Amino acid sequence: MTDPADPPPVERANAHAIDATDLGVRYSLRFTKKSTLRNSVGQLFSRQAPEPFWALRHVSFNVVRGESLAVIGPNGAGKSTLLQVLAGILIPSEGSVAVRGHVSSLLTLGAGFDQDLTGRENILLAGAFLGLDDPIVRELLPTIVEFADLGPFIDAPIRT
Repeated sequence: MTDPADPPPVERANAHAIDATDLGVRYSLRFTKKSTLRNSVGQLFSRQAPEPFWALRHVSFNVVRGESLAVIGPNGAGKSTLLQVLAGILIPSEGSVAVRGHVSSLLTLGAGFDQDLTGRENILLAGAFLGLDDPIVRELLPTIVEFADLGPFIDAPIRT
């Protein structure tokens, strides 16, 4: 007999919240030496093939349910592109991505924060924006505060 608290076999088999396999995002770029009206019009009728630019190439990883993912790297490394793929904003040119459950990402640190509110108040506000019930956000609040690792500054206005 199985315990009703145990997840169904399908959920146990898919313990990953995110599976990314050989992801690639390609853009087509046209380069010109001078940006003049004549060159721009000429480029419209040009037979020159656009140059492929790979913002991401051969990226593979898994995120286990309950884990967090941080994407760190220099400018132009593809961080925002990867987050846009995970959020479903961009479709990869190659590879595959499976996102199970609700995935939220902040493409910019502090995006959407009210500078006059405290960190704690901003957490509650962000939960409301995500459509989460207030009691659920309040239950998760201690874990979120611990994860943020701001100590007593969690109760100070963001602008300070």
